[in-house]
Amino acid sequence: MLNLIMKRSDHENYNKAVALYLNRDMKALKNILKGKTLDSFEKKLIRARLLNLEGRYDSALETLMKGTTSSKFLRAQKFNVLSTIYDRTSQYQNAALSNHQAIENYLQINDESGLYISYLNLSINYSRLSLKGLYERQLYEYAWQRAFEYAKSSTQKVPLVRSKASFLSLEGKLNQALDLLLEYDNSNYPQTEQNYLVFKNLIADILFRLKRYDESFEIYKTLYKKIKSTTRERVYFEYHVTKAFVEKTKLSKIPEFFLKESEYYLLWKTLLHFQDGEPSYASQTWHKLQKLNPDKYLEHFEFKEIGDMNCHFKQFLSQMGFANTDKFSNPFKNNTNAYRLYDALVKAGVGLRKEVLIEKVWNIEYDPDFDSRFYKLIQRVKESTEVNIILKNSTYQIVS
Repeated sequence: MLNLIMKRSDHENYNKAVALYLNRDMKALKNILKGKTLDSFEKKLIRARLLNLEGRYDSALETLMKGTTSSKFLRAQKFNVLSTIYDRTSQYQNAALSNHQAIENYLQINDESGLYISYLNLSINYSRLSLKGLYERQLYEYAWQRAFEYAKSSTQKVPLVRSKASFLSLEGKLNQALDLLLEYDNSNYPQTEQNYLVFKNLIADILFRLKRYDESFEIYKTLYKKIKSTTRERVYFEYHVTKAFVEKTKLSKIPEFFLKESEYYLLWKTLLHFQDGEPSYASQTWHKLQKLNPDKYLEHFEFKEIGDMNCHFKQFLSQMGFANTDKFSNPFKNNTNAYRLYDALVKAGVGLRKEVLIEKVWNIEYDPDFDSRFYKLIQRVKESTEVNIILKNSTYQIVS
């Protein structure tokens, strides 16, 4: 019966192993895994953490699902690790559910340290789910306040500041969020290097949304060289978008280490489809984002929260020429090639490649023999005083 209420203090060797993991002392950690100081379930938890760190999420989940334990502390730890995996794979609802389950176990053994981290992570889950309305805001505020009550040190309060600033940003209160971050950034609150980099990432993000691009880019350049954590995908996405935005160059390809079908992979892929003049593929990729997080992503490449109106995705999409097509009226005679060309560009709302336009105008699979006809059509349409078609990044687009 004693085993059923085992607490954190009853797992001294496991706690040492977690500390080694957090400090990334992999050599010492592997030695512990080879030894007999951890029981089989404790080893599964550590291995799942390592698999998660390597981006092998399916293997990490499979490892966690094997075996059981009667220790409520280890059960809570299992749900903590699960929440981290779900968060990294953009499954925020599952992450929130896992944190709730961790909290239930920590409450039974009165583990204040575990309750702090679980309530903190829960508040972040609610923020990322973009829940809206009074009740949803109360959910966030409750989780945040509970985490604050369990925070025992200045170091523990830094992530809470970051969580609050992120929530304010989503509400569109960008200057208020930035002031909060800069106040703590300048006060030299003690924090780990990793937490400091994540803290700086949020500052850079908000500066970008405020259109203070040069300041934002300077921070991203530093983060890009240093970041090697679970937030690496976000930092790489935002860095490369900011770089392309500031330098007015093409967005580079997605790094190979990105998890396919993750949130930032899909955001990046959508922009690349637009950049390549393939809006139909962009729509398909965006639809995957909607399925991944329907509480955040809406139809027609829109976001639910007002604070996302100036996010990296929206601003770069605007720079590429994505247009509000309602303001355009087709000036050409119906069912003519000029009409179909204009209609295709307007409905796309962004630049299209020559090959795509030939297929849409002549209703055929792309044939290079049609290139000369296409160029003559473009020239004819350009001669209309009502239409301004430009060639940008190898795609054609209409500008007002």
